[in-house]
Amino acid sequence: MSSRENLRNLDAVVEFSIFPFLQRRSLTGFMSIRLILLVLLSILGLFPFCPAESGPVRKKFSIKVDKAPPTVQIHYFDPRHPPGDLPRLRTGERGTTVARYSRVFNFDIDLVSEKREGGTTRVVVVPRSAAIKLSLPIAIWVPEHAPRKLLRHEDGHRRIHEAVYKDAGALIKFYGERLKHARFAGRGPDSKQAVVNAYQALGEDLSSIYERYVYDYSRAVSEEYDLLTGHGTNAMPEEEAIERAFRKHASYRVEFDEVLDYYQRASKK
Repeated sequence: MSSRENLRNLDAVVEFSIFPFLQRRSLTGFMSIRLILLVLLSILGLFPFCPAESGPVRKKFSIKVDKAPPTVQIHYFDPRHPPGDLPRLRTGERGTTVARYSRVFNFDIDLVSEKREGGTTRVVVVPRSAAIKLSLPIAIWVPEHAPRKLLRHEDGHRRIHEAVYKDAGALIKFYGERLKHARFAGRGPDSKQAVVNAYQALGEDLSSIYERYVYDYSRAVSEEYDLLTGHGTNAMPEEEAIERAFRKHASYRVEFDEVLDYYQRASKK
């Protein structure tokens, strides 16, 4: 069982950490127009528009993605004496699967401009490198002596989460590489807070992509799987339900493939 109504069953954990950055105040070589590709993505609904500003490709930009393999723990509990850490079960449910999508973003940034405007400070930063860590711990909760049907159902959720997570590293690296074209603006009462806000905008841009194509994708497929199987109470085979659920929500993957194709064609021009 997974649903947006109960986020503890499908969670997204985001962390941003600021690397020490070199303060470069020269604006040489940077433009102030918006990045055309970001506008395109915002029109497609794939990339929420944020205070990113365009700039030339920085050849020294690097990105590293560390995608940990998914981990699975199975917890058996006594329904008559449920443990305190048992996730809340809905009426009629006998078990649940909790997937926790975690990503930690670390960016090394340069400060390229700083200006005092109307009582606040506005800064512009550029990313020089990105280090991203992804993980997917999965916890399956079933009662002691659970019937095989229930075990197969909850394991079906595990298979869905792992299938979506399989391409998560390649996806986030693909979009992360777009950062070499961008600059990000931030405002605050002082320079320090303005830089923090710009850094946050940088991380949220990338995080929003992960949210859509991993978290939301997994949630949609899992919810459809529950509808098809009646939360594991009807006779539909789990394999068939998983296949049908992915087929219904294939638009998530289609959108990503279309944008990938656009970038590949644009790079050849």
